Amino acid sequence: MKSRLLVDELGNENKGGNDDKKPAANETVTGEEGIGDLLDHVRIVRETVLPKRYIAAFDYCFDRAKTRQYFAEKKVRHAELVSAPMLILPVWNAGGKPRIWRQPNPWVGAWEDILKARNGLVTLRLPESLATERAIAPQAIIDRDRKAIARAARLENAEKVIVTVITPEIADDIMTVTVSASLFTRQGLIESEFYTSDELSFPVNSTGETTAWLATEIENGIERVWRTVNAIVVDEKDEIMVSIPADSIAEWRAHLRALRGLPTIDRVRVMQLSREGGVVQLNLSASMQSLLYALEATGLAIERKVGENGVVTLMLVTRNG
Repeated sequence: MKSRLLVDELGNENKGGNDDKKPAANETVTGEEGIGDLLDHVRIVRETVLPKRYIAAFDYCFDRAKTRQYFAEKKVRHAELVSAPMLILPVWNAGGKPRIWRQPNPWVGAWEDILKARNGLVTLRLPESLATERAIAPQAIIDRDRKAIARAARLENAEKVIVTVITPEIADDIMTVTVSASLFTRQGLIESEFYTSDELSFPVNSTGETTAWLATEIENGIERVWRTVNAIVVDEKDEIMVSIPADSIAEWRAHLRALRGLPTIDRVRVMQLSREGGVVQLNLSASMQSLLYALEATGLAIERKVGENGVVTLMLVTRNG
């Protein structure tokens, strides 16, 4: 776990002392008692030493196990897993002529402003490739065309696609909008319709403020759900047994390395080895769903396999598509 803190002068100007003396990095760790005990190490990222000023940026790297225990004792729910990229397609559907890239589209503008300053666990982004604009028709997105959504995900290298549509109607300087947001897999399959708002009315001259508020509400909801699903559990952890097929030692080691690098797994224990692979026990620090989300970024997945005798086995597989 890593946190970065920019330090300027560190609250002193070395009055009457050695002007070139640099304060110890751990002197900058302030706040609640015991925080310093959670540190694993401190690294200087950059520094500038002046006659009466010391300016530096440090990386504070915390011990994961100690930090999780600290949060648990303070009854603070937290998540650590950063999502794979999620593509946002904001459609402004005015007069039956849907727009994504062409202006006017205040819905895209609202999302552009939010994402500039966003700092969350969910990796949200707008289309960046000109190829996407040329290949994807807004009407196909409105129609939830599976191939079009999958193509957008592929071109933008996204794991999920969020299609959010505003349909406005204007009468007497009052705009009334219907808003929706839906989540799709990278294969273009619908996962959920997680936001709807019908007949929201406001003055036309406040369109920018209202679309900004709506985008913020949707963005906050996405982040909140992600943090809830991927909340770290310190006590009562789940354990699962997973079969890992492998054709070589290199492939076996690569799979173990990928699993051990996931924040949702506390421990990987090898239980069985054979010529075809092996079986591992995974001690989870979050939910099973969180583990599946974490695997998305690695190109791996866990599938349930039913044997001839009816026994269900969890198997690590390489995803297709």
